[in-house]
Amino acid sequence: MKMLYQPINRDHKVLTCSTLVKRLITLATMRGTNPNKLLKGTKIFESDLNNGFAKISADEIFTIIDNIKSVNHHHELSFLAGRHLLTNMNEKHPKTIIGSNNLSNVIRFVNTKYLSLMPLISLKIMRHARQVNLLITPTFGTTNSQLIFLCELVAAMIFDVVKSTLNTSPAMSYFFPYELPNTIEQYHAHLGKRCYFGQHMFLVSFSQAYLSNNASTKYLSIERNTPMQTQTSQPIGIIHYINQYLSINPHHSLEELANHLENSSATLKRKLKHNHTTFQQIQDEKNAQIAIYHLLIKGDKNTEIANQLQFTDINNFRRSFKRWTGTTPSEYKKCHAC
Repeated sequence: MKMLYQPINRDHKVLTCSTLVKRLITLATMRGTNPNKLLKGTKIFESDLNNGFAKISADEIFTIIDNIKSVNHHHELSFLAGRHLLTNMNEKHPKTIIGSNNLSNVIRFVNTKYLSLMPLISLKIMRHARQVNLLITPTFGTTNSQLIFLCELVAAMIFDVVKSTLNTSPAMSYFFPYELPNTIEQYHAHLGKRCYFGQHMFLVSFSQAYLSNNASTKYLSIERNTPMQTQTSQPIGIIHYINQYLSINPHHSLEELANHLENSSATLKRKLKHNHTTFQQIQDEKNAQIAIYHLLIKGDKNTEIANQLQFTDINNFRRSFKRWTGTTPSEYKKCHAC
């Protein structure tokens, strides 16, 4: 049965993120914060945390993140919340092992389950020059503060998964889509020294040799012979949906996308505004990610990248790249990590 994707906005209460919410609230409460302050502005009550709640909206999760950042400035909650998060999310599955015990199967498992485990992000796995590159993109629009918190949380989650699987601290590189933060010491403490900022994409990179190493089995638990799902559609964040649409239709306009979504252009613009973005921004960020990956990671020439993005004029590509990043491709490569 083919799985269809249903785009959802930030205010739709359809996400299964109760484990994440409980962990954020628990950690903040342990540091002396009243849970009611963290839940302010949501429709979640403290009693819900004990009784369990089925669905939540992205708006409510980001409101909790905003509340945490307003009352807990130096407690590293984003990094702490990411540690062991996947283990906690995966506890509901029976302990049945699939495949051989190596990191490759762990990554494969996470890649097939991320929409249910962490629906706030999309995950794309790419390999080049004996490196595994995980490109992570928010599925909903965020403010810059929310983006930083989410990236820190996800980076810590990935580090914890790989470290726990290999039973050793891995050498991993992290490329963050924002400028150097004031809390750089927290990044070094939780992730190591190989953290790079101002990269216009969120990428985690590590050696492909890790994939064949023996793995712990705790992330590979999944029910064997699970009956086929009757669900024919999977709700995904509207930004993720649009990025998928643009991968197939890179030159389509806002009007064509709106028609595809059976919305008016004005309605779609309002939805994107609610997600702190515009159609042009989404297009530019997607093209910038592709261009920077080919420039920094693959080492492609400008002409090759321009062809990849279907630019017929190399000068037009250079001008567009400067509009996306503020510098030309050659300047960008000199100033950023490879």
